[in-house]
Parts: sequence; structure tokens; C-alpha cells
Amino acid sequence: MSNDNNKTDIEQAVEEVNPSEVSENLDPNNAESDESNSANLSDEQETPFIDDKLRTDK
Repeated sequence: MSNDNNKTDIEQAVEEVNPSEVSENLDPNNAESDESNSANLSDEQETPFIDDKLRTDK
């Protein structure tokens, strides 16, 4: 991976950021609904992060 003038990826991103795109992405009125962002997984694919039998907060 080559960088211009040995800049890190973060330094390059800071220089190339488009403030209007950032503000648009952060605007809650532009957010897509949770339904459109979900992955539409089958029951077999939808697994809990922690097995319910192991949870101590219930």
C-alpha cells in the first residue's frame, strides 16, 4: 500500500474529507430506517451474541 509523501491513512483521510458529506451522514433526518439496514437473516443465521443460558443479567 502506497501513501502520498509517506502520510498515514488517517492523515490522508483528514485532508480529503468532504465536510458536506460528513454532516449529511450525521444528520438523523437522513438516516435510513432500521428495517432497511438489517441483514434479513434466516432464523438459523440470527444467533444471539451471548447464549441465553450463560447470561447473568436476566
